[in-house]
Amino acid sequence: MVVFNFDAIKFELTGTEKDNTWPQRVNFRDKIFYIIFINLHGGESASKAGGIKKKTITITELISEVKD
Repeated sequence: MVVFNFDAIKFELTGTEKDNTWPQRVNFRDKIFYIIFINLHGGESASKAGGIKKKTITITELISEVKD
């Protein structure tokens, strides 16, 4: 799964099978999904903006059902 990120936030996944490997992988319903984030934000550099903001996403959040 490729995620194109246009926001000024860096996303991080926790709880993957091996957090220190690339690409990160998630085992879900007997299938392995490889997840790659591509950061495309074209705004200010991190040094001018005061650092990169990070958002941590857990695997539980990623695979939970979307409720209306």
